[in-house]
Amino acid sequence: MPCPGRFTERITIERIKSDATLDPSGRVDRTAAASWEAFDGGDGERWAIPHNQTGREIVQGQALHSETSHVFDVRWDSKTKTIDAEHRVRLGSTTYQILAAFEVTDDGERRERMRLLCKVKT
Repeated sequence: MPCPGRFTERITIERIKSDATLDPSGRVDRTAAASWEAFDGGDGERWAIPHNQTGREIVQGQALHSETSHVFDVRWDSKTKTIDAEHRVRLGSTTYQILAAFEVTDDGERRERMRLLCKVKT
């Protein structure tokens, strides 16, 4: 059942587990499903507004230069405000790498949403 308003897609947000699987070089294996868990200690699901996007996105404050293919807006709350580039988004069978995340205000005062700049994980 879709969420009322513009939030039409149910996405899952994940973070690397503290006991994540390591590859042979001793680094976290980000390709292993067992390395990831729900970011919020629950199911990790949130309603989102998806935006398809093409072109170069530059977030100068973080010196991030990347190709952004999708943008997801999720409602701001105490859990979503912790989302950063160490997290990822899953929508159906597609996984997206989060390149940047930041708060968006609609009325200049209240934090309304978190915007996640993403690219399809290959």
